[in-house]
Amino acid sequence: MNPLPLIVYPIIAIMAVFVIGFFGDFYGAALSQRSNPATQTSACTTDAGGGCSFALNGEHALPDLSGALIDETAPGSADRTSLGTLGVDRQTVTMVGLAALTGYTFDVAYLAPRTDLPPIIGGLLNVFPWAVILGAFFLLLVVGVLLWTQMGR
Repeated sequence: MNPLPLIVYPIIAIMAVFVIGFFGDFYGAALSQRSNPATQTSACTTDAGGGCSFALNGEHALPDLSGALIDETAPGSADRTSLGTLGVDRQTVTMVGLAALTGYTFDVAYLAPRTDLPPIIGGLLNVFPWAVILGAFFLLLVVGVLLWTQMGR
């Protein structure tokens, strides 16, 4: 019987647990180092289809509205984040599914990229979580292969 599968499967299982358990923490830590919280109040009037757009004061650090919060403050009060989409420019927020021809005011909290970081550091913080995960995977793989070769002797 070849002992390789006996080593490889536990390594894959350990790696899966590691990724599931710690990736969120690594990603959150890297994101908090490359962004600052920003808030603003924005207003827009919906069109006949119930949609409107407004611009953020600066770019959002992520390509979608994850990490952002859009609270309607007028005419009502509700979390409207799920009704918004972020434009390709990471500054334009488009709201849909609102009442037609109505003025809305929103309090918006989002993550602005840190301007004091050199681009290379921001890029490294972007790939940091993946580097840790892949590094741990290769380390476990090397340990597994070494154990496998020792078992064959």
